[in-house]
Amino acid sequence: MNNIVLFVVFVTALVFFQYIQSHNVEDIINNYIEERGGKQKLNALRSVYMEGFREMMGQQVPIKISIIQNEYYRTDFEINKTKGYLVMNQNEGWYYNPLQSVHPEPIPLQTFDTLKDDLDIAGALINYASKGHKAEWKGKESINGRSVINIKLTLKNENQIFYFIEKESDLLVQTRKLVLEEGKEALEIVTNYDDYKFVDGILFPHTISNPSEGIMGGVITFTSIQVNKPVEKNITQSGIFT
Repeated sequence: MNNIVLFVVFVTALVFFQYIQSHNVEDIINNYIEERGGKQKLNALRSVYMEGFREMMGQQVPIKISIIQNEYYRTDFEINKTKGYLVMNQNEGWYYNPLQSVHPEPIPLQTFDTLKDDLDIAGALINYASKGHKAEWKGKESINGRSVINIKLTLKNENQIFYFIEKESDLLVQTRKLVLEEGKEALEIVTNYDDYKFVDGILFPHTISNPSEGIMGGVITFTSIQVNKPVEKNITQSGIFT
């Protein structure tokens, strides 16, 4: 009998803990959404255009990013006066770096499957449940001296993103995401977010950095961000993005 009572107490405590934990996750995500400008404003995002530069490998690379919500994503960059781009829609993605190849190359399927999450301008945390994603509390940590809460988001396509939200500011300070490429070991992409500023009532990070070595590492500083402006989709009938 004692064992049964202890078992019931354990199960009850576990269920209660999960209930409290679930509410903590909801509170953390909702506070983050409100801090950024609120669900109404974030849900109203239809496009964003960003300009800036990326400091990488001792160079300043001009960069432009255009996104149409859930439809189109394009990054244009210039290295040593040569222009390249990465472009995606919901079905395919292409990458062109004139320093590496003569023609645009398709983004490998597994890599594309993880990168196309960026088609969601507001981010996967917004309305995550209705999108088919699942959120879990993974505990408290410290990142660069900042106290953060780790939220694991399992996306509908089974991709996983770890969000680190600062307790004091309720803002996202880091994400960690596995990028898969066929025949290669999974690569963890760590991204830091800082220097939040309001753009039409929505907080956007104006500094985004990847603390990796070589070409994967660098810091992007945005000098201009515009929302809900017309964005041209440059896609040819052959399926190659231009």
